[in-house]
Amino acid sequence: IAEARNVGAAAASGDHLVFLDADVLVPDIDDFFRIAEGVFAAAGRVVALTGKYRVVPENSTAADTYVFTMLGVQFLLQNNLLRIG
Repeated sequence: IAEARNVGAAAASGDHLVFLDADVLVPDIDDFFRIAEGVFAAAGRVVALTGKYRVVPENSTAADTYVFTMLGVQFLLQNNLLRIG
């Protein structure tokens, strides 16, 4: 997967690069890009964004909720408090 992403990145053009996996669902793609572009425009030092990890509700388990909540907290702290990641 990483090699394919690198090939795609090398061929890409434009101001922003977005990677979406085949199992990713973006409910409103226009809203997604509007928010992302707004973040980049408002904060000049932003170099990357990530979204929330969620499992489709009908497939979700308690373990999914726990793991993805903990990952979200970890990424939030790393990126915004520790400035790493």
